[in-house]
Amino acid sequence: MKRLRKERGLSGKELANLLYISQQQISRYERGTVNFTIDFLFEICAALKISFLDFINGIISIIQEEHGSNPKILKKLLLTTEQEHFF
Repeated sequence: MKRLRKERGLSGKELANLLYISQQQISRYERGTVNFTIDFLFEICAALKISFLDFINGIISIIQEEHGSNPKILKKLLLTTEQEHFF
């Protein structure tokens, strides 16, 4: 999320304003200290002007870059998404 936000030229405060939440909450999401729902992820995607599918594919690409094509990590990502929480 942070990488995409920066690519879009947005500060944490600007994204927070678009989502009607605090900048501190954006920071928590980006650090992974709190989870958000799939519904809120759709709001994030809308604010960042990216499709949900492109966002998910970007996350998978980042995970593959950092960890290789580790099937355990990808499975965990998919299971987490199915539980309506994502990062």
